[in-house]
Order: sequence, then C-alpha cells, then structure tokens
Amino acid sequence: RPQPSGKALGRAGAPKRRKTGPRAPTAPSVDDTVCHVCGDPSTAEGNDILLCETDHSPVMGYHQLCLWPPLLTIPDDDWYCPDCVFEREADSAVCQACGSPETTEGNDIVLCSSDHPHAVGYHQQCLAPPLPSIPDGDWRCPECMQQYRAEWADDVACPVCGSEEEADGNAIVLCDGAHPQLVGFHQKCLSPPLP
Repeated sequence: RPQPSGKALGRAGAPKRRKTGPRAPTAPSVDDTVCHVCGDPSTAEGNDILLCETDHSPVMGYHQLCLWPPLLTIPDDDWYCPDCVFEREADSAVCQACGSPETTEGNDIVLCSSDHPHAVGYHQQCLAPPLPSIPDGDWRCPECMQQYRAEWADDVACPVCGSEEEADGNAIVLCDGAHPQLVGFHQKCLSPPLP
C-alpha cells in the first residue's frame, strides 16, 4: 500500500514548506515548528520534523519517530498529519474485518489513531474482544497494537507493584483487552496468581 509522504524540516538541504504570499508579523514561521507530540523543535538524522500539507495555524509538525507507527523514511510527496487523515477519511471508513461501511447502534466503526496512509477502522463488534463503547482519546487497531506490543513489551510496569522487572515464574502477562496503551501484570500480582 502507498506510504504517506511529505517534506522534512531541519536537515541540511531538506526542503522546507513555506506558505506563499504575505504572512502576518505575529504568525509563527516554519523554522519555529515544534513536534505536535513531544513539543521538541530539535531534529536529528532519521528523526526530522514532517510538516502537514494542510494549512494549520500554527504549522503542524511531527517527528518521524513520534508518529505511530514511526515513519522511517521521509516521503517524497505530500504528507498529512494523523488528525487530517482522520478528518478527511472518517466518513468513508470501512471495517477492516468485515469490509462493511455500515454502522448500527452499539456497532460503530472505531478509527485507529495511528498514522496510517488511509483511515483504518473496525466495527466495535468485529474486534476480539468486542469493544463495548467508543474510547475517549486514542485507540489503536489490532495491527498497531501487535507492533506496539512487540516493540514496547519490555517497558510495561505492573500497576500493582509498579515494577517492570521480571523473574523466573513472575513474568509480566500482557492484557489482550482493547486498552489505549499496553497493560500487564506480574503473574504473582494477579489475584489469584497465575502459575
């Protein structure tokens, strides 16, 4: 499938997107752009700030590695931020599981908050386990959560004891529920404890 694309900010020789025409004296410049996720204006090789092609005020930028999933290469063409992709395609989303765009009461299509090149969504009842309500805030599709779990499973802290440390017979077991972030418990912190 096609990758999103855009222009980078901050790297020597990299194109910068500048608006044409007069600019109000108080308007922020492209050079003042900070990452919308982390708030940091700095860039590094492989972690430039991508600028959304939509005319946001102020200019909307994202570090490559602050996007989820991270965008490892700078696209050659236009690139739109996750909010713009979400808004542009929300009405045309189809369920990735069943292929239907139809919704019913209690079975809406929930859209993934990750940076997909198109809207990715699932009916509440097509998810396993089914999603009882539309979550407030971010929600990740099963594919993004699988990637997220693989990359971040070692950084999950048990909410009971607060520790990330694992020992023989006391591993952190990750919950398969539809949480906006990874949730896991030590085997011995569960009640009853898991063998």
